[in-house]
Amino acid sequence: MQPTLGFQRVLQRAVFHVQSSGKKEVSVVNVLVAIFSEKHSHAAYLLGLQDISRLDVVNYISHGLAEGRGRARQRERRSAAVRRRARRRGQLGAREVRDQPEPACRAKVASIR
Repeated sequence: MQPTLGFQRVLQRAVFHVQSSGKKEVSVVNVLVAIFSEKHSHAAYLLGLQDISRLDVVNYISHGLAEGRGRARQRERRSAAVRRRARRRGQLGAREVRDQPEPACRAKVASIR
């Protein structure tokens, strides 16, 4: 079995980045950053659904910073918007769609609470 062209590009990009930064070893986080360059890959899509950006990973690698509370709320809102768009395009399976209540249902649930 041979690796896909996309996977080869990701590894090449990670190796090039590590070499240009003067380090000697490629780590998993370098590969993770390189995945974001493959816009149409399954990995980049799934990371996007979790609302993880390349900048988040680079900041975490560089500074060890996790996101703050305000930023987490913004991400939740954007993540919900991404899921809604994916549902409209038919990119989410039946289970994911079923797990997410429709806006009208959310209003009814909120009024009950």
